[in-house]
Amino acid sequence: MTLRQLTRVHSASATATVTVQDNIAPTLVTKNIIVQLDPTGKVSITSADINNGSTDNCSIATYSLGKTSFECSNVGDNTVTLTAADASGNITVATATVTVQDKTAPTVLVQTSLFT
Repeated sequence: MTLRQLTRVHSASATATVTVQDNIAPTLVTKNIIVQLDPTGKVSITSADINNGSTDNCSIATYSLGKTSFECSNVGDNTVTLTAADASGNITVATATVTVQDKTAPTVLVQTSLFT
């Protein structure tokens, strides 16, 4: 940036350096979700499943989710952590609840009798 002062007789100028810093962390908005186990007893989620319109004054560079895979032992409510970082390294963390349900009926296999 250059500043100049001009008068009829004299002129002067100076140069200044302007440094723009982003010190504002992203604003995270999460949502709770319900997921169903598949027939193998597993389900996976992504950060997009939990993110509910998060924003940043510049842009969010990365999202990461603390837990993405669930199985039979996770049936019920699970707290997951969503982390967002902007290009300047500002980080925000928020949580959401992932409710894991198992609505797949078990399959029963019966061995036929070897005797008639």
